[in-house]
Amino acid sequence: MATEQAAQGGMHYLDMQAYVGITKHNGGFDATNELLSFCRIEGARQVLNVGCGIGVGSTYVARKYGCHVAGVDISEKMVEWSRRRAREERVEDKVEFRVADVLELPFEADRFDVVFANPCLHSWRISGERFGNVCGYQTRGYVGLNETFWIQEPAPEMIARVRGAVGSAIPTIENLAVALGGVWVAGSGGENLPD
Repeated sequence: MATEQAAQGGMHYLDMQAYVGITKHNGGFDATNELLSFCRIEGARQVLNVGCGIGVGSTYVARKYGCHVAGVDISEKMVEWSRRRAREERVEDKVEFRVADVLELPFEADRFDVVFANPCLHSWRISGERFGNVCGYQTRGYVGLNETFWIQEPAPEMIARVRGAVGSAIPTIENLAVALGGVWVAGSGGENLPD
């Protein structure tokens, strides 16, 4: 059983989520809606959801905004769940899902009006700067990232526990701001957003 493997250290946290068909992120749909608003999603025709998980965000955006959404995830199992969700929600004509690495996205430059991702940098083990460079190449519009971060550096023991639970480190807000070049970091009210 997946939960037994995870408890014994035999399965990565994200693999367990893929096995049972769940994903979650801090802030839920409120955070996703705020991120999409920052990215000026209204009127977008082509949207890329990086790290789409089981397709909840992709199918939601396709339904709510009527645009075409491409979702990518490194996990084949997550992409299977996404395709199933699209069929169940009857939006297969508005979404496509592919297994892809964020560093090797299978799309032409400037295809997308919006590229968005929910907490994922800790999963990919790449810097925010690399994320921005790769995804920025894909869009003619906005790139939005809703990322998990520490407000203050926790004790080393806590860092080790979290790394053991999710498989990688979570950045501090300072490290995230440096990695993203500072201009991307925005608070709940949209402070520090670029024009």
